[in-house]
Amino acid sequence: MDAAGAPGGRDISAVKDEAASEVEGGKLTRMAAGGAFWGLTRFATEQVFRLIVFACLARLLSPSDFGIFALAVIFVDLGRILAFTGLSESLIRAESADDELSDTLFWLAIARGGAVFVSLAALSIPAARIIGQPQVAPVIVALGACLLLEAMTSIHVARATRAFRNRRLTLIALVCNFAGGAATVFAAYKGAGIWSFVVNQVVYGLLGIVLMWSAFPWAPRFRRPSRARLNEVLGFSGQVMAAQLLFVLGSRAQDFVAGRFLGPASLGQLRVGGRVFDMMYQAMIAPLAIVALPTLSRLQNDPEAFRKAFARMAALSAMITCPAMLGFAAVGTDAIPTLFGQQWAEAASVMRILSLVAPALVLGAFGGPTLMALGQGATVLRYAVLQVVTVVVASLFAVRFGLHGLAVALVVRTYLLLPVQLWIFKRASGIRPWEVLRNLIPPMGAALVMAGILLALEPWVRGLIGQPVLRLFLTVPLGVVLYGAVLALVWRGFVAEQIQAVRSVLRR
Repeated sequence: MDAAGAPGGRDISAVKDEAASEVEGGKLTRMAAGGAFWGLTRFATEQVFRLIVFACLARLLSPSDFGIFALAVIFVDLGRILAFTGLSESLIRAESADDELSDTLFWLAIARGGAVFVSLAALSIPAARIIGQPQVAPVIVALGACLLLEAMTSIHVARATRAFRNRRLTLIALVCNFAGGAATVFAAYKGAGIWSFVVNQVVYGLLGIVLMWSAFPWAPRFRRPSRARLNEVLGFSGQVMAAQLLFVLGSRAQDFVAGRFLGPASLGQLRVGGRVFDMMYQAMIAPLAIVALPTLSRLQNDPEAFRKAFARMAALSAMITCPAMLGFAAVGTDAIPTLFGQQWAEAASVMRILSLVAPALVLGAFGGPTLMALGQGATVLRYAVLQVVTVVVASLFAVRFGLHGLAVALVVRTYLLLPVQLWIFKRASGIRPWEVLRNLIPPMGAALVMAGILLALEPWVRGLIGQPVLRLFLTVPLGVVLYGAVLALVWRGFVAEQIQAVRSVLRR
């Protein structure tokens, strides 16, 4: 041992710092893994239950009811972004989330939520006239009022997410979803029609306040907000808000065009076709994407660890999402009528087209948190502008071809923008396009082969088995086996990498 007191001439303090860094990194990995596990559990069980509720509502309500609700949600989602976006993210990514910051964010959420509700109420009738559906106006007002309930829990959720307390969040979400879903189905059964959707929001919001404030006993204090903290929050949240506002405008522009030019019934078919994939997104991608922001934010000064964490999350998400979306689309002609009834048969063909966006959906889900973790809010904003413009142009062009034309336009636009998205991602994060694609190509390739075989066998299976439910008992397990076999045989190295990554996390 040399004079410095460490092997190889290294200073003891440097060795201790390095060891402490490794311990901290291991702790963060375990916390992220635990957060991802409970997040995945929460969203998976949540979406299964929502699927059951959705299936019940699909048999009790009409396509027009779903279409009217989808139109109202466009405006309320925009209001939700104006009210809350950037506040939770500011707390999650802050180096020190003290009570002063939490108090500031809480009262800011209350103020914004109230202002947005008043604005929605004032604009509801003009908005309904613009889209030619006057029955949308009262639904907008009712859903806008529910934003006040959401404001009461948004910062509690952010504090729990930052601390990786996903277990309690999972339990609370399950209770709220069960109560809200049961109330919704009961209301629909009693003939409440479109107001059944509003019942769900009210029950979920009120119960959420009681449970969140009980499980996470932090009570905000009304204090004079720190100007420095407020400027910090508004500076970051302003960029994030603008970006998400544009992203929602882009994602909902197609719904607006469909509702305006094709009518609420056609929009209902489009939303049911996309709703199944929305549930898959919430169950399979959203849990990891939520964990991504706090995890990657703490690794932003370690490029190598940052890249590895991103790769693990994207690969795991793609391995689950791609086969789920393409597999469900392949059996959709049996699954959709079985789950929701014959009135939704047209949605199955729409699903087959939309399923092709699976890998881009994964990239988009992790691209935003990754760029925000690096403080690249302006970059996210610029890309969001591009998203809105292209969606609006593509939708207005394709609406003349009906629902299927709109679905094809969405897929084509998504892949035309993919090179631009990869270039922006590389420029901001340093992660090269191939590092991203190598985690998406194997799952998507195996899923495409699986879906292709199932579609090729479809006529034969229909001739062999008459009942759709019985056909699903054959085709779903067959799809799982086919996907696993193709992935293991063709992309063996990719599978080995993911197994090794999971083992390394479990050993820590």
